[in-house]
Amino acid sequence: MYREEPYTGKELPYKSLCLTYDDGPGKDTYEIARFLFDENIQATFFVVGKYAIENEETLEKVARLGHIIGNHTYEHPDMPYYLSRNGDIQNQVLRTDALIKKYNKKNTIYFRSPYGKWSKEVANNLNLNLLTNIDHVGPINWDIAGIDCFYWKKDVSIEKTAEKYLNDIEEKGRGIVVMHDEIADMNFLQPKNKTLELTRQIIPKLKAKGYKFVRLDEIQSIKEDAAKKLTVTLKTTFGKYLCIAGDSTIKVEQKNSNLNREFYIEDMLTGCFALSGADGRFLSIGAGEGNVVKLNAKQVTSTEKFDLVPLRSNKFLLRADNGHFLQIQKESGILTATAAYMRGGEIFTILPIGLKEREKFSLKEEIKSLQRQLLYVKSKVKERISR
Repeated sequence: MYREEPYTGKELPYKSLCLTYDDGPGKDTYEIARFLFDENIQATFFVVGKYAIENEETLEKVARLGHIIGNHTYEHPDMPYYLSRNGDIQNQVLRTDALIKKYNKKNTIYFRSPYGKWSKEVANNLNLNLLTNIDHVGPINWDIAGIDCFYWKKDVSIEKTAEKYLNDIEEKGRGIVVMHDEIADMNFLQPKNKTLELTRQIIPKLKAKGYKFVRLDEIQSIKEDAAKKLTVTLKTTFGKYLCIAGDSTIKVEQKNSNLNREFYIEDMLTGCFALSGADGRFLSIGAGEGNVVKLNAKQVTSTEKFDLVPLRSNKFLLRADNGHFLQIQKESGILTATAAYMRGGEIFTILPIGLKEREKFSLKEEIKSLQRQLLYVKSKVKERISR
């Protein structure tokens, strides 16, 4: 989940540093990662999707060395401004997620916003989308600023740039350091990038001064938030909620019901998700003709995994392992995996606890939605006539 206030390294012990690199991967990314590995330092590389897609082999090598691969958006936009101009910031995150998730075995995606620019509105927008929210922690800011790319632009020497970093670190005494293994938005400047040599210069000097290096996921507040499971509710088309009944079946909430309607959702990193209750049991598809969904599995196997098919505004269809979509039986209100076709599946609004559902859409969005529905109806009518 995203915070309104960015994470920093202010809570780190004195003379503790966390190294991060932005804008890559680039031509020197692996060499930087290898040097740090040899120095027994694990850094976080916040990658830009448009570069990651061209350098997946580099990312794989960096990840093998134990470094963290973080999300720095796909095209490196100014997020608050981009959102204000109706830019799709969720897409910026998701496109890069698709490239880096396989390198994050612990599921967590650490996010840093380009230029460190952030706002409450950006946090709310990303939190409202289940797919950009679940297992995401951010934004990760810094304490020692990344002046390297600006110094390369001014043709400042490596020695003076190293001196600036060392002075800033000594002044702060601790924190998250940011450097740039590549330079986004200024392609003309990329050949001037000397951050590899900068890294080779400052690390021995910092060690000589008694500084220790920690991983990003060792910073306590970040570690604690990464460990939290995302709690959600599942609301039906008619405004009722899925609840856990006494016999472990899942059914829609009745009036004045006290049934538990909170679920934990977990990304299984295989394109599938699992849902569990507070007692740790998972939703599972029962055998037999009924294919009733129950909260009775102690571990996740194939029958506990669901495909989340996104529509819009946190609305999803859920497809079970048997190939059928989840639907609610009209008479009993019980959830089953029996809809053979997408059009028979229930559309759920899956919303993190504590967040309000987006209720209003622009007139333009509503018109487009109506047009799509009318075109579908028209195609079905033509299909019947042709028969």
